[in-house]
Amino acid sequence: MVKGYMFTVHVDGCFMYDPLRYDNGFTVDIHIDRILLDEMVTFLEEETKIVISSVYWVIPDNDFEKGLVRIGNDNELQQLFEIADNYGYIHIYVDHFGCDMRRYILNSDEGKDDDGKDDEGMDDEGKDDEGDDEYMETDEDDDDSDGVGRKSEEIDHEDLLAEHDEFLEELLKALKSEDHDEEEHESVADMDKFPIHDPTTHWKLKKPMCVTYYALANRYSIWFEVSSRKKMIAKCGQRPERVKDTKKGKTTKNLRYPPQQKDGQQNQCKWRCYARLMKKEGSFQVISLDDVHTCSRNFKYGSLINYKWIGKEFGSMIRMNPDIKLCEITDLVIKKYKCMLTPSQCRRAKMWALTVYEKSLVEHYGLLRAYGDELLRSNPGSTVKLGVTTNPDDQVYFDRFYVCLHGLKEGWKKGCRRIIALDGCFLKTVCQGELLTAIGRDGNNHIFLVAWAVVNVENKDNWEWFIRLLGEDLDIPHGEGLTLMSDQHKGLMEAVKEVMPFAEHRQCVRHIYENFRKCIKASKASYPLEFDRVMHEIKTANPGAYVYLMKRDPKTWSRAFFGFHSLCEVVENGFSECFNAIILKVRTKPIITMLEAIRVILMERMERMRRISASWTHDICPTVITRIEAAMRSQRYWHVLPGGPMVFETCTCRMWQLSGIPCLHAVAAICFINKHPQDYVSDWFRRVKYQHTYASYILEVQGINQWPPNELNKPLPPNPRTMPGRPKKKRKRAIHEPAPHVGRVSKVGSIITCQNCGREGHNRKTCKEP
Repeated sequence: MVKGYMFTVHVDGCFMYDPLRYDNGFTVDIHIDRILLDEMVTFLEEETKIVISSVYWVIPDNDFEKGLVRIGNDNELQQLFEIADNYGYIHIYVDHFGCDMRRYILNSDEGKDDDGKDDEGMDDEGKDDEGDDEYMETDEDDDDSDGVGRKSEEIDHEDLLAEHDEFLEELLKALKSEDHDEEEHESVADMDKFPIHDPTTHWKLKKPMCVTYYALANRYSIWFEVSSRKKMIAKCGQRPERVKDTKKGKTTKNLRYPPQQKDGQQNQCKWRCYARLMKKEGSFQVISLDDVHTCSRNFKYGSLINYKWIGKEFGSMIRMNPDIKLCEITDLVIKKYKCMLTPSQCRRAKMWALTVYEKSLVEHYGLLRAYGDELLRSNPGSTVKLGVTTNPDDQVYFDRFYVCLHGLKEGWKKGCRRIIALDGCFLKTVCQGELLTAIGRDGNNHIFLVAWAVVNVENKDNWEWFIRLLGEDLDIPHGEGLTLMSDQHKGLMEAVKEVMPFAEHRQCVRHIYENFRKCIKASKASYPLEFDRVMHEIKTANPGAYVYLMKRDPKTWSRAFFGFHSLCEVVENGFSECFNAIILKVRTKPIITMLEAIRVILMERMERMRRISASWTHDICPTVITRIEAAMRSQRYWHVLPGGPMVFETCTCRMWQLSGIPCLHAVAAICFINKHPQDYVSDWFRRVKYQHTYASYILEVQGINQWPPNELNKPLPPNPRTMPGRPKKKRKRAIHEPAPHVGRVSKVGSIITCQNCGREGHNRKTCKEP
């Protein structure tokens, strides 16, 4: 079997000097086998999506200036593989600017392939095939190189260093001389003929990377009069404030004026740079340059700084710390480039840097079919459904995506009580839509995610689709013996009644509690008489609140009317909120990254729960033991009087039947007969059941490059939905939360008086009187 090699490839950057370095690029880790040079270049171009001119590598354990080596042919690439056998990781640097450095290398066979033939595009005399006058004739040395013909086992580490020292010295000397040559500026009109393109002195090496870096380094306000793929005209001048055009009577936006002197007269700077595309070289050439500034240095507007530039410059820092604050990004730019930014620029730059790193949205949604096929391949028995919509333009758009893995499906059936919490949360930043979840409870009263789905919008149709698929996966299509708990989501109540009519549906009392705090007593009343007493107190205090609560069907939110089959007495949907907190950061990712992150979180959690439960010494889950011990400490205050034979294991408070765990009264009676309360705990809370819950595995998936191709139409991202009205920027605050403006009296409850008619209840704007 052919051995593979790992390389760290530096791409999308440029070689700079003093000291010699590779700036403004990023790294990609690749794994390849022994291949030819052309195959390697093609592979790197496919991986990075960037055209490659030449490839270099650095000898391990050496400085960048002393260990840089150019890969000129297949033999030298094989030498790289031999060294990789001894050193492991090798750093490869890619040149994209067409810099031909062969004249600095000692062996003249650098430009030939392993067959001894010249590179394509050069004839026997060293001239370009096109014969364009813009190229100069170059002489080649035909002497054979001593180093190329050596076998791989004869390669010596010190020989490689000595071989390339002179090459690097010449390279640095040439780069430094280019900087001095710029000082001797000659206009194009004074030259005898058109300037000849020299690929070794790319204009991006002569200037600090681009016009933007030049402007930032010298604090000049450069703006682009023309900026296209074919030509560029850059001038020096300030972007003006919006100026009123008296002739047209409107504000102009695109006028640009030079800086103003104190006396009010314009002093237009003469600096101007014109460059155009050289098609045959695939690069830009500076045609004319007036490099004399007659203006003062005043980088006032920073018009060259946009969110994409910030994302490219500081993208690696943002990706290393996705939670970086906007003010921290501003500080980074100020510290390095001494220019101010707006919060909006930082926000968009952060989003752009994270999105580009995770690929574009179109690519993510287009991979959903392949991702679903990979989940089904790696986890047989799972359920993955993709819903799409076809618009009148015949384009296929994403609608919804459902996932229920086999390991989670079997774990819920074997070890979880028959209660599921349904919840939904909004996706943030990159993706739009909602994430629907179905969450169960294991024997230790912890969350156990069963299924999840990404939908374009939360409505009755999507909830019906989600609940129907969930019932089929859990073999409870109509909800027999199942308890569902949910918040007040749109269309959920109606969807449960239609899809699972036999399921017990509970409402989360927390949302009702936000409106009426006193109802918390009524919700936790475990038997009807206590419930009636509490509701009578509410009716006496506020008759309107009593009517409101009774209309909400107490059977859905009070323990007094809950069934015993689920063995779960909870009245709030808090464990769904726990999962939402876990994926808080994940919700900001693109859809493929988000779905994979959820799968990895669950895979790691199941393995961790298996490992933890293996170390338990009790037969009962720890949280249940803690609850029983608290009841045993309190039972000493209760006096037990035998009233008959021990026949029923029930309690009239109904808490034992509701929870499956002996209540305080039952613990006192059990201890009175010298029994242990743990023996009367339901089997759902036993360690064996808990281990059955996490006995199944979530299997790993392959890398994105190995996903099976899907020939169906790739879905596009959903069309953004514009909600009616003005979008709200602030979140809805709970009733018990303090007012945002401290020290200011709230106007809630105050009666307004109309200044027009003098009546109360409305203002002058809504007054109907003339």
